Amino acid sequence: IRMLTPFAPHLIEEIWEKWNNQGFASEAAFPDFDESLVNEEAENTEKYLASLIDDLKSLKTLMIEKMNLTSDQVQLFVSSKWKFNIYNEAYKNGTNDLIKRVMQNPSIKKFGKEASKYAQDLLKGENKPQFDWTWENEWNSLHEAKKYIEEEIGGIRLDIIDSEKSNDSKAKISIPGRPGILFDIKSPV
Repeated sequence: IRMLTPFAPHLIEEIWEKWNNQGFASEAAFPDFDESLVNEEAENTEKYLASLIDDLKSLKTLMIEKMNLTSDQVQLFVSSKWKFNIYNEAYKNGTNDLIKRVMQNPSIKKFGKEASKYAQDLLKGENKPQFDWTWENEWNSLHEAKKYIEEEIGGIRLDIIDSEKSNDSKAKISIPGRPGILFDIKSPV
């Protein structure tokens, strides 16, 4: 009610008084910010989904509408788990000696040049880790928000695919926080 004071001061003061509050609503203090009430995972999921939906809308506009093509399906390729391990190592411990650190991990080292290249991209600041994000976060977020995403991008059916189970080129270029996107393009309208 205090936030509405600038817009309807007289009405708000009347409501303030009816609710048995003391003094004036316009002079009342706002509650203090309580950081313990912030859910970091929910905030990160919201940032991720907003960015993804923007990307999907932009690609739809570029590829579908401007090129006069149609699509009723889009595939999202969630990045490989080993890339998430590198991403989280960079997020939690910084990028100094990142390649050396991740190549000491046998589960990452087996990906050789590909792992080294992704770590090097992080060193260059490309898609720099912004928040703690795991494969499970991304996978679950996409599945939970699937219907919402489909509505936001105009009723195009969404298929969520694990990159490790696909040989598609979009699966190989997917990275944490930026899934590979492949519209199933139909003939021109």
